[in-house]
Amino acid sequence: MKNILIIDDNEEGLDIFKQLLSDEGYRISTANNGASGVFHVNNT
Repeated sequence: MKNILIIDDNEEGLDIFKQLLSDEGYRISTANNGASGVFHVNNT
């Protein structure tokens, strides 16, 4: 399973993309800003 990190400050947008991509078989992680996204990438 491929992983995707979605970074967006719009919570509704994150939820929509997460659902759409999860339905396609991707493992999704989300962050609501760039700093959180960088932290996630560096710590996983």
